Amino acid sequence: MVALTFGNRCSVRTAAWTMNGISGAYESVGAMVAARDALSPTGQMGTAIDVANAAVFLASDESRYINGICLPVDGGLVQSLAPPAR
Repeated sequence: MVALTFGNRCSVRTAAWTMNGISGAYESVGAMVAARDALSPTGQMGTAIDVANAAVFLASDESRYINGICLPVDGGLVQSLAPPAR
């Protein structure tokens, strides 16, 4: 999670699983990628560049009217896991 503060503005960028070379409990990096890709609504996990692009956008003048948000950079993973609205 990264908080970006510019004058009166503050936005937070959060990241989900990204490809970073850490495989841990998987047989191989390929097995990890396949398992994590299967969880994502987009069919693939993000990269560090995806997360960096969100931070660059929030730091740019193009986001000057965006304030106080939490921006998940997760390919829709959090939304897909949310319980249905009642």
